[in-house]
Amino acid sequence: ETIIRFSLPKIARVELTVFDMHGQLIRELTSGYCQPGIHSVKWDGRTNDGRPVRPGSYLCQLTSSDTRIVKSMIYVK
Repeated sequence: ETIIRFSLPKIARVELTVFDMHGQLIRELTSGYCQPGIHSVKWDGRTNDGRPVRPGSYLCQLTSSDTRIVKSMIYVK
């Protein structure tokens, strides 16, 4: 598992998702309004339907009302 941290300067609707390198949605980690401040979300290396992912590269995307940030992650066992 991994912890994904992000901070918000103001209240915002946030979506935090994980995609594979082909752009397929793997997991929606959070979706909704978040208060300003620092947030932590845990990803257990599983898909939306509970299956474990394979080791490899993944993309983590944070989308809010005025920002989109994409970071790469490497999942190892």
